[in-house]
Amino acid sequence: MELIFGNTLQLSTLQQFQNYAISDPNFLPFGFSGTVQDRQGDNVTATLVFPNTSLTRPWVTAAIDGKWLAVVEVKLLHPGQSPAETLLYTYTGQVTAGGWDEIKVTMELSTVLDAVGGDIPFRTLSQELVGPLPTSQRLSL
Repeated sequence: MELIFGNTLQLSTLQQFQNYAISDPNFLPFGFSGTVQDRQGDNVTATLVFPNTSLTRPWVTAAIDGKWLAVVEVKLLHPGQSPAETLLYTYTGQVTAGGWDEIKVTMELSTVLDAVGGDIPFRTLSQELVGPLPTSQRLSL
């Protein structure tokens, strides 16, 4: 029995890409590392790997600078069968780091649930969120 896995990738507002059907116009060659979790369960990271080309470097840099959200779906593919694929896992993460060498460009994704380590969500106190704000340092509870 042969198992065939494929991934789809949605980066913020860009179209959705996939890495398993070369003839598809949304094909993008990339690798997904899966997730790595520490013993406490609070650090879930994953890595996306792309070929190092003049096309990938600018938008990977924009993704890192803009802290884009990425949604990766891991699928089990069934060529010639119906249904053609089975969704195994969905990972949602924020692009927090990356880099490149001569061969590949990498983006590190941190889970959106790690609000302390990833500084998520970016919010400021406003009257719309919490009501009237104090105007002095004297507070009474």
